[in-house]
Amino acid sequence: TVVANVYNYIISNVTYDYDKATSVESGYIPVVDELLTTQKGICFDFNATFFVVILTNPTTLCIILHNNRNIFPQSEFC
Repeated sequence: TVVANVYNYIISNVTYDYDKATSVESGYIPVVDELLTTQKGICFDFNATFFVVILTNPTTLCIILHNNRNIFPQSEFC
């Protein structure tokens, strides 16, 4: 499926950027092209890239943002 292919591409080709994770500021907005170019990013980058790629296909998808100190979503975009 498209979802599985996108997921597998991201987890096989992109690494977690621990340096970025410790320095990212509140209000950060991911740039999908940056993740695809550098092949690294943080959770939000991974999610945004997945979301953008899936949006180009006929699939229903929601993105849920949360604070890591809290298990409840802060925002949902559907």
